[in-house]
Amino acid sequence: MKIKFLLGQREIPEEVRIYAKRKAEKTRRFLKEYNDQELFYEIEIGSDKKGFWRVEVMIKTPHHLFRAEMADGNILRAIDEVEEALKRQIKKEKERLIDLQKRGGRSIKKKYALDKNSRF
Repeated sequence: MKIKFLLGQREIPEEVRIYAKRKAEKTRRFLKEYNDQELFYEIEIGSDKKGFWRVEVMIKTPHHLFRAEMADGNILRAIDEVEEALKRQIKKEKERLIDLQKRGGRSIKKKYALDKNSRF
């Protein structure tokens, strides 16, 4: 698992980097089917003039790209929100793939089980 940090003009404390890395590793458990060399995390942290922190995380896998971006006054809260958004995206994609497999199996079964004179 490779993690790349992209930082803005302001200096980011080391504790925030460690916190963001720990949260990125938590999303790793949802991507068990990929080994560490196939996953690439890109974490971008920046701030604007109003004092809001913007956190953007992009997870690249061989088949998918998951991306989330949040802005908040508290940098740790923004990192937490990004982690939750990424978890939702990963779960949704996995459920979509499972549904496609089930639908394909049903259609094959229907083709073999139905009478040719039925109205489907």
